[in-house]
Amino acid sequence: MRYQIARSPRAWGIDADGFGHTVIRDLASKKGVTELTQHVVDAVLKEEASLERAELEHEAYARLMRLYLGYLHRVFYFAKRSGSFANLREVYDATRS
Repeated sequence: MRYQIARSPRAWGIDADGFGHTVIRDLASKKGVTELTQHVVDAVLKEEASLERAELEHEAYARLMRLYLGYLHRVFYFAKRSGSFANLREVYDATRS
């Protein structure tokens, strides 16, 4: 993703709140997929304590990351098909309230 930001800064936005950096932050930050991974792992380990935490964390993070990116793809597909990326701001704002 960082490569794409450097390669095409206008499309991805180079500022800290730009699209590319927001996706990276969502995937890596404590308030994004990483935090959700910990919640999932803790819940699973309560039910099945014999599982190895590190392996479970890796698998949960990979699955959650794929879900996040899949939903992101669907949103962009919708915006492209509807001919308006302006609606994405409304969707974003609705998820943050």
